[in-house]
Amino acid sequence: MVCKEGRLIGADKTRNCVTGNGTSILRFADALSLGTNDLTQHTMAAGRQNPLVHRYYQDDHLAVIRLIRLAVKEAGSALIGVCGELAGQPSAVPMLLDVGVRQLSVAPPLVPTIREAVRHPPE
Repeated sequence: MVCKEGRLIGADKTRNCVTGNGTSILRFADALSLGTNDLTQHTMAAGRQNPLVHRYYQDDHLAVIRLIRLAVKEAGSALIGVCGELAGQPSAVPMLLDVGVRQLSVAPPLVPTIREAVRHPPE
């Protein structure tokens, strides 16, 4: 989607996704980016850098994927992107595409691997 001025306006909605009211920002933005690192931390109540609870940090947990699916559904035709560690995992690409994610933001060294996973998902 393009604004009248020809610019795409985006917003990060990680915390709002957890509270369930994130798509209300679409009145002001054309695209949403879900930060899966924080989303997972809030959902799983576990930080990946905290040695006491990091084993509970599972960014591909069904609860996290359900929240992503909900955000995509509520966003309608708006572009939903995913950034964070989950977006850079080739094994997660088919699942993210299946729930409707259409943009993945990854570190530059991961681009070729993720591009290949998008084009030829593992069976």
